[in-house]
Amino acid sequence: MDGNVALDCATIAAKLGANTSKIIYRRTEEEMKTSIDEFNLAVENNVLFEYLSLPIKFIGNDKINQIECIKTELVQRQGETRKVPVNIPNSNYIIDIDYIVMALGAMP
Repeated sequence: MDGNVALDCATIAAKLGANTSKIIYRRTEEEMKTSIDEFNLAVENNVLFEYLSLPIKFIGNDKINQIECIKTELVQRQGETRKVPVNIPNSNYIIDIDYIVMALGAMP
């Protein structure tokens, strides 16, 4: 299941004392492919979720201290079984951060 690594990273950060631990996800909670137990554990540990958003740029000089994101919307494309996230023009916004963990799905 994809999504479990991001949930694990965010949950561990919260347990280790992060003031805020947030997952930025380009789809909605309903489309998140993860185990319900992992999701519930993240919620119990106050992990926040930024749904329908996609990081597009890291900002900082000596270290990353902001992420620029863009809002997305889900579109059903012909031939696709899962809705596809599409960027919403001019919906960019900035999130201030202290630390970032990249937890992206990948195939070996």
